[in-house]
Amino acid sequence: MVKTRPVVVVSRKFQTTSAVHSICTVVPVSTQSPRSPSRWHHKLAIDSMPIPLGKDGVDSWAKCDMVVSVGFNRLDKVRTGRVDGKRIFVEHRVIPEDLQAIQACLLYVLNMAHLIPSRE
Repeated sequence: MVKTRPVVVVSRKFQTTSAVHSICTVVPVSTQSPRSPSRWHHKLAIDSMPIPLGKDGVDSWAKCDMVVSVGFNRLDKVRTGRVDGKRIFVEHRVIPEDLQAIQACLLYVLNMAHLIPSRE
């Protein structure tokens, strides 16, 4: 995945000005469904990514097997239009259930599935 696309930032926010922490870990989001969905793919809830990803009603997938670390300077908010000449941007958080599912997918990808909490 090399084109501009929505992502879910999964790393913590560091309260430092050090250049060491100017990167974050992200999971790309795609409207292209996987050929055969696996434990490292998660279909996001329809209200989890309200930013324009394409046509309404199109599913969005977190592709956790493509997790990557990028510089914060590579991230940008989604521009949704202009009001009085000023650009309007949207920044959104995925719902907690989707974030937990993405974290579980990441643990599976990183061969740490034994750390996934059981749902009893």
